[in-house]
Amino acid sequence: MQMNAPHIGDNRNLYRLLGKVAVPMAFLSSLVWHLPIFVCIICVRIEEAVKFIILMRRFFSKKWVRNVIHDIGDDRRTIVDKNEQ
Repeated sequence: MQMNAPHIGDNRNLYRLLGKVAVPMAFLSSLVWHLPIFVCIICVRIEEAVKFIILMRRFFSKKWVRNVIHDIGDDRRTIVDKNEQ
């Protein structure tokens, strides 16, 4: 089931972008540059560090926070006022 909320795609797009970095890095480091296997693994794992930095910046920017309860205090007052009449 796919949701049409605008905030759903933030992390998904990030993972797609970085997934397109790890596979080519593995290919280049092993088959083109002929690096040792531990260096190839390090090249692929660098993706995790980049992902962490990007996601932490997103987390501290608080753009991902969404208020799902809009003006709950105003709604309560309206209900109480109607009951008092």
